[in-house]
Amino acid sequence: MKRSSMNVLVAGLALFVAAGMVGCASTPEKPTLTQATFIESLGPDGTKVKATGQGKDVGQAMLDARRSALAYVKDQIITTPEGRAIFESYEKQFYANPNLFITQEDRRFISRVKTPDGQVRIEKIIVVNPMKVEQWLVDNGVVQARGQVTEAIGNPIIMVLPEKQAMGQQWAGHAATAIQRHLTTKRYEVKVPQAEQEMRQLTNNLRDLKGHLDDAATLIAMKVGADVYIKFNVDIAARQAGSTTVGKASATVNAFETTTARALGSATGFSRERPLTDRNILIEEAVVDGIDKVLNNVDAFWKDDAAKGIQYRIIVAGDFSTSNGRAARNAVMQGLREIAKTVKPLMTTEKTLDFQIWATQKDYFSVMSDLQAAFGKYYRGSAPAELVDEQMFSKMLMFRME
Repeated sequence: MKRSSMNVLVAGLALFVAAGMVGCASTPEKPTLTQATFIESLGPDGTKVKATGQGKDVGQAMLDARRSALAYVKDQIITTPEGRAIFESYEKQFYANPNLFITQEDRRFISRVKTPDGQVRIEKIIVVNPMKVEQWLVDNGVVQARGQVTEAIGNPIIMVLPEKQAMGQQWAGHAATAIQRHLTTKRYEVKVPQAEQEMRQLTNNLRDLKGHLDDAATLIAMKVGADVYIKFNVDIAARQAGSTTVGKASATVNAFETTTARALGSATGFSRERPLTDRNILIEEAVVDGIDKVLNNVDAFWKDDAAKGIQYRIIVAGDFSTSNGRAARNAVMQGLREIAKTVKPLMTTEKTLDFQIWATQKDYFSVMSDLQAAFGKYYRGSAPAELVDEQMFSKMLMFRME
């Protein structure tokens, strides 16, 4: 009798364990849907999102929603293919306990429905602490700490200016100052041409280049020595809430590589809804939120680009259709290969040579003198030729063949 009871007990335990294993195997270890939409930034320690989750019951759907919110914040921090590849080994640990990173969530659901296959799908508001997420990723070697990256290669120099339609607006100066202050606290060197008169003067000084480079912002960024330039614009939507007029600001922020005007990333930042009398606070919250989002792309670009060297734009004007012109063109190209780590031709015509280079020299005067020396070394034309420097900016050097 005892043996029979023991056999029944053992069989029951085995069945229980097997059922538990099946249950565990059917429980996802990462988000099922990975659907989350940004709502607003609550500062460096809070990102509010609307997250969707799905599961066999409400509890599993809520866990899935939390993991989706976590995935959204994680994707803002891991921006490189290498980082994403490393993260794959840590997914199970990262998503095991989302509550480690979640600071708040609404008790009520935005929606709760039953899907045709019997699953429960919910939507709810969740606040994730991005600083905790980043620290976890740093501790596990998925991403580098910002301080380590800065110490190794330094931060890019960034120029900030309003979009063309925002020029002259009263709020533009306040927004630029807020961005400058925020970037400075993150140890970026910032260039802000704030006055419209200063902008116009810089553009006029560069009018000789405008036939070749049409974007005035690119020209100004090259002149002031910025590695990256950021354009911004702000819009405020107002509504009546009882007897109070409240507003919510949105800021569009676009980042560009200076030497080529290549788009590096864009983002929209939002403020909290506040009384419209707090207009400056609305603007500041929105632009800072937008800047923080786009900086992930800028940092990823900078880390990748800085490994190649210091970036410059080289433009040479002359007649390259003759035999001496072709000899000069060859000398320029050989000279660039000698002085630069990497050379990328952007445009070659009978009148213009245009290159993007990554060099080891610390300043553009060294690039200029090294290229002129290398040109003299490689030029093989029948008539004398000289590479004359015309305009020297921090990020662009223009030469003329004589």
